[in-house]
Amino acid sequence: MENGLDNRIFPVTLTDDPNKTDFDCIVFVSENLDFKDEKLEFLKAPLEERKAKDCGFEKNVSFIDIIDKNVNRMVYAPTGPVNRDYDDARRYYDAASNGIKRALAAGSKTPVLAFPSETSFEHAWTVSAFGALQALYTPIEVAVFDPTKPEKGKKVTSFAIFHSGPTEVGEKMLEYVKAVEIGRTVCRDIAASDPEFSCCNEVEKYVQKVLGNEPTIKITVTKGKDVLKEKYPLLAAVDRAASGL
Repeated sequence: MENGLDNRIFPVTLTDDPNKTDFDCIVFVSENLDFKDEKLEFLKAPLEERKAKDCGFEKNVSFIDIIDKNVNRMVYAPTGPVNRDYDDARRYYDAASNGIKRALAAGSKTPVLAFPSETSFEHAWTVSAFGALQALYTPIEVAVFDPTKPEKGKKVTSFAIFHSGPTEVGEKMLEYVKAVEIGRTVCRDIAASDPEFSCCNEVEKYVQKVLGNEPTIKITVTKGKDVLKEKYPLLAAVDRAASGL
């Protein structure tokens, strides 16, 4: 785990206009097509045209060409129903994740995530951001498999999120999302699918590398067979079995 988070951090920014040449694909998440955002109005015509031709429009992710705009590709990821007693903001999480996956499959490297400012759930913005970032996560065992190809650590070169409200509010929300996502990344890495990356010694090295210089974090490492026998007898029993003693 010598790489830590290196080679996997990409710019995550805020934008008030998803139709910029900075982006190569718009991932649009919505409950329906009744949105009223001025900056998203240009999406309505291609969306309504596709809806008229596709009976599965409200159920499946759609890839749509946009004509005569700065961004000429769009992925529409519908949330599906949001009015049942068991529906919650996870509808946005799943839709954003699925939408980003489709954009990646289409070859997008600079996607922008967009959704209407008015939604059924208070935290739809942050939940959608987390869903998209989940899809953009690269497992550490994949990122470090071939040191000669550091580009494998990143699925995109940049990622933007549309926010139509006050900039200071959006920046605060983005700061929160980025901070939480770093924590989620560390947790995913520690629980790596490959035992080589999730054994105790490697986890210790990884945590020290990623978090060791953070002034607000204190790291304590307990190690040694004698300590395990004295304070953690059940762990010592596992260690004994694993050690073949």
